Amino acid sequence: LGLSMGICSFVLILQYVAFEWSFNSMYIRADRVFRVVVENPKKSSFFVAPGYAPMLQGQFPEIDRYTRILPNIGNGVGQVESSNSYFQENTTAFVDSAFLDLFNCTMIEGGQGFSKPKQVLLSASQAQKFFGDSSALGQTLRLDNQFGTTSYTVVGIFDDFPTNTDYKYDILLSIYTLASPENRKGSDWADPNGTSSGFGFVFFELKNPDRASEIASSITQLIQTFSDNDKLAIHLQPLSEIHLGKNLRDTLPQYGNRILVVFLFCIAFLILGIAFVNYVNLSTAQGMERAKEVGIRKVSGARRSQLAYQHLLETLILTSLAAFIAFDFIPIIQPSFNRLVGQPLNLALLAKSWYLGL
Repeated sequence: LGLSMGICSFVLILQYVAFEWSFNSMYIRADRVFRVVVENPKKSSFFVAPGYAPMLQGQFPEIDRYTRILPNIGNGVGQVESSNSYFQENTTAFVDSAFLDLFNCTMIEGGQGFSKPKQVLLSASQAQKFFGDSSALGQTLRLDNQFGTTSYTVVGIFDDFPTNTDYKYDILLSIYTLASPENRKGSDWADPNGTSSGFGFVFFELKNPDRASEIASSITQLIQTFSDNDKLAIHLQPLSEIHLGKNLRDTLPQYGNRILVVFLFCIAFLILGIAFVNYVNLSTAQGMERAKEVGIRKVSGARRSQLAYQHLLETLILTSLAAFIAFDFIPIIQPSFNRLVGQPLNLALLAKSWYLGL
C-alpha cells in the first residue's frame, strides 16, 4: 500500500510537470516565431510599442511576417444586439490578421478577410454562450470600454485555444479598429502604429530562425539610434521558450517557472525513492523471517537460481499489484489534485514515448 501511494504521488506530480513542459507545443511555426523582448538597464519586458512591428519588417527583409497582440485593453461591458443581453469578458485582445496563421487558429466558420475595422472573431464556446445554437456570423456585438462604445460585426468562429497555451483569448477584435483616431476616442497612446507606448506583444516570423541573434543585434542598433539609449537591447525569444525559458538561468521573462517545475520533478522522484526504500526494508525484514523456508528448500535440492527466481517473481507480482492499485487510485484523487493545482490534468499528458519509458 505504501508503494502504491508512492507511485500514485509520482504519477500525479509527473502529470503537472508534463503539462508545464507541453505549453505552446501545438504551434506549427514554433521554431520560426519569436517574441520581441525589450531589455532596459533595470529589467526586461515583453510589452513593446506595436508600431515597431511594421517599421522593422520594412527595415529587415529577414522578417517574413509579424503579428501584434494588444491584450486586455479591449475588456469592458458588451451587449449582444440580437438578444439585448449584456456580458462582461476579460479574455479579449486586439490582433491583426496574421495572428490566425502564426497561432494556428482553426476556423470553424468564416474568418476570411479579417482585416477591416470593427470586426470580431469569437471562440466556439463564446459563440455558444452569446448566440446558443443560432449562427453567430453577421451578428453584432456592442462593446463599451475605455474607447467608448463600438459595434463589432462577427466575421468568424474559431476553435477554443487549448489550455496549455500562454495566449488564450475568446474574443479577437480587429486591431485595425484602433488605427482610426475616431475609434480611439482621444486615447492616442493606443495607436497600433505608434512607437511611443509599449502596451502590446510583437511576434516575428523569421525566414531563417538560425539568424535570430544576429537580427536582434541589428534591431538593437537601429532602436538605439531612435531612442538615444545605448543601454536598451532587443532580444528575440523563441515561442517554444516563452513559458519555461531556455534554461534555469534564463533572464528573459517567462509565464511559467522552470525552477519550480524541475524542483517538483525532483520531489516526485524523492517520493518514489522513499516508497521503494520502505518496500525494500519491509521485504528484507520479511526475508529474515523466511530463513527457515529457504533452508528447507535448499535441503530439498532447490538451486540458488530457483530461489532467486521465486523471490523475483514474488516481487514482480507485488510491485505489479502496487502499480495496479496506484492507477486505480489516480482517477479517484485526480479531481481533488486538479483543483489543488488549478489545471485540467489527466493521464493522457503522459501518452508520449519519453514519459511512457520513464
